[in-house]
Amino acid sequence: MIFNRRLRFALIIIASHILLIALAVAWLIQMLVININGSVKFVEYNRTILSSEIVLIALVCLFGISVLYLQIKKLGEKRVGDGKRRNSDPQ
Repeated sequence: MIFNRRLRFALIIIASHILLIALAVAWLIQMLVININGSVKFVEYNRTILSSEIVLIALVCLFGISVLYLQIKKLGEKRVGDGKRRNSDPQ
């Protein structure tokens, strides 16, 4: 059970990092296009594609917020052996 939970959390973190790298690459490409052409103009005439892109971007944002919440929540959790280590360490 613990292994499954840790594996699931690790996969979520990896996915969030992949999305962060993809965002950085997209931003870099956009900045390079601005540098070369002086501006960027995106036009999407198909309403279905535009709507699906908006929905997918909203899902990516929700995923990022949920991963951030999980990471902050994990920071506050105590591990099973934390109390034992503190008591056994001579100081």
